[in-house]
Amino acid sequence: VRDPPGGGPVPGPQAGRHGGGAADQKKSKPVVQPQPSDDKKEITPKKEVVSQEGIEINLSKKNSHLMFTGQRDEFIKSLNQYAVTIRVPLEIVDDIRIVKVDLDLDREEDLPTSSMSLEKGKAQLVENYKLAEQFYKSKKIAYKVYTQDRLLVEANFELIPDLYIKGIVRGSDLKLEAGNHRLVNLILDRNARFVTEGRDYNFTVRDFYSDNGFIETFQNEDLLSPLGVRGRDGGKVQIHADYAVGTLEVRMSGMRGGQGLPGLDNSQSERGKDGAPGVQGSLSENLDSCSDVNSEPPKSAYYKAAVSLNLVGSKTVELKRCHKQLYCSRQPTDGAPGENGVAGGNGFNGQRGGNSGQFILSYGRESKIITSVFTEAGDGGPGGVGGAGGPPGKGGAAGGAPRYDEAGRCRRANNGPDGKPGPTGQLGSRGEKGDEEKYCIFYTGKKNDCETQSEVQ
Repeated sequence: VRDPPGGGPVPGPQAGRHGGGAADQKKSKPVVQPQPSDDKKEITPKKEVVSQEGIEINLSKKNSHLMFTGQRDEFIKSLNQYAVTIRVPLEIVDDIRIVKVDLDLDREEDLPTSSMSLEKGKAQLVENYKLAEQFYKSKKIAYKVYTQDRLLVEANFELIPDLYIKGIVRGSDLKLEAGNHRLVNLILDRNARFVTEGRDYNFTVRDFYSDNGFIETFQNEDLLSPLGVRGRDGGKVQIHADYAVGTLEVRMSGMRGGQGLPGLDNSQSERGKDGAPGVQGSLSENLDSCSDVNSEPPKSAYYKAAVSLNLVGSKTVELKRCHKQLYCSRQPTDGAPGENGVAGGNGFNGQRGGNSGQFILSYGRESKIITSVFTEAGDGGPGGVGGAGGPPGKGGAAGGAPRYDEAGRCRRANNGPDGKPGPTGQLGSRGEKGDEEKYCIFYTGKKNDCETQSEVQ
């Protein structure tokens, strides 16, 4: 059994099965089915092809053994490095042609044989490869050896990458696309954090090392969704390893739902209707205080003819001087109130929180891994605020005083009151919380060995 990266002992596989005692967990039937990569080819860093003529073409991964000899730094430096060694018997070396084919780019290249060295009684040519540490895609190459245009041997290799995580690393930092990834080594350095950002990752690996490493869906600053946006789910993270060692903590969290959109803002809408104006007052007159013409005429006098009959039936006409009396026959009315503004729109409901996400870990029986898994669904977002109400209408103008009412016989009317601004819309309801999903940790090949956790630690 191989030792862990740190060199110290760790508990056996049983601890990994129960999360290392980090949380109370209930036994249950497996509710999450593991989904290994569809590509089930053996992950091996070494392969050799030998022809009948004794031509050897060998693929090896540099320093792949150093992880278990305490030479950790050298091992890390050699990640993603391969060497292809071609050895040709000396008696045919002058008659051969070596062609390298980049199967990904469909490109061929003749290799120089004049620079081959002597090794173990054969002419040797070594080609070194350093896989790009981004995208983490396998590279497919082929080598063909010809003599007089006759193919003597062909070797096809796939260079499978390593993934080394140190510090806090997001999937987007690595340009690591969601989906299936085949790796030789998956390494979480001491206290390293791999942030999946809610992507689905399915890693099929030969060796998985975790030195108190963390896998988490989002960091705290990422957990708030934008306004009006549903919380992202934690996604599905799977690691299927032939061998796993170390201590691992996993936190699967959904994002909180975004706040609901605000209600319609009617503050700039058309204002309410203005109130109707009041009715103008009016004056009327009556006649009184008539006197003879020869007397002192009263103010505001006018003349009136008075007709009377005597005893013999003859008419007598007298001109009387009378006083004109004005009075308020109709009082002016107040203006009508302005119409209230329209109400603001109600805020929209908060968005639903994201589901916690799922985690699956499977490993071979020789593994020594302690795992602690925590799941937490995202809370629903708060409701959106109500929109502002519309502006009110103005009060109607007061009814005017009648003409010639200098003496103030009629009362003075008032302008109508302005309407009230429209009420603010109601606050939206809080969104629903996401679902807390299951996780599964099991030995490769053993069924119904899954755990679920419902409590948030």
